[in-house]
This record gives sequence, structure tokens and C-alpha cells, in this order.
Amino acid sequence: MDYSKIGFSVLQISIKNPLGSNSLTIWGVLINALNVILPIAGVLFVALFVYAGVSYMLSTGDPGKVKNAQAVMTNAVIGFLIVSFAFVGLRLIQRSIIGT
Repeated sequence: MDYSKIGFSVLQISIKNPLGSNSLTIWGVLINALNVILPIAGVLFVALFVYAGVSYMLSTGDPGKVKNAQAVMTNAVIGFLIVSFAFVGLRLIQRSIIGT
């Protein structure tokens, strides 16, 4: 159907993207997702590390509680490093391939 005969053109309609200009590319979606995930991971890391520290101090020498607190600390650090390296890796790939 020829819409130009009705008095308007479909191609002239533009809708502004509320997520930003680069969010419709795969890189934009990944970077936007990591921009949301990284602060959440930082808050979780601090909360888990504080919890593990308090748990370690309150363990009163019980080997099971000490081991549990150390495992929580280790897992918090590993989780935060994974998220951080994913963010840095995507930024490096984006800059080397796309050049932005």
C-alpha cells in the first residue's frame, strides 16, 4: 500500500530511544547490562564481606564457623573479580573491535 497518497509517510515517524543511542547493538546491551550489574555486585561484595567479617569475629574459635566465614569471604572476592573482569573484558573488546 502506498502511504504517501494518504497524506503521511511511515518513514518520517521517529521515536527516541529511552535507553540511549547505542543500546540496540549487542555491545550496547552488554555494556548497559554490566553498568547495572557492576554496582549491584559491588554492594553485594561489601555486604558479604562485612557479614563474613562479623561471622569470623563471632566464631569464638569454632573451626566450622571460621571455615564458613573464610569461604564466604573467598566466594565474595571471586564473584566480584568475575564481574569486574567481564566488564573490563567487554570494554577492551568494544574498544579494539568497534573503536568507541
